[in-house]
Amino acid sequence: MVNMGGVYISSGSEQQSTQRSAIDSNGILKQLKPAIISVVSEQAQRPGTPLWKAIKDGRYTA
Repeated sequence: MVNMGGVYISSGSEQQSTQRSAIDSNGILKQLKPAIISVVSEQAQRPGTPLWKAIKDGRYTA
């Protein structure tokens, strides 16, 4: 199982099923990771977004 910022992706190995779908978790991660990075980067650079304001003001709360 992989946690990507609260989004959990499981390869399905934790549960056995007779009708198991073929999910390529590595392929999913290869597509999701750049998409998530792109969105975060866009939000960090777009003036007025909460992320941009947090970076600009130097405020970060985890």
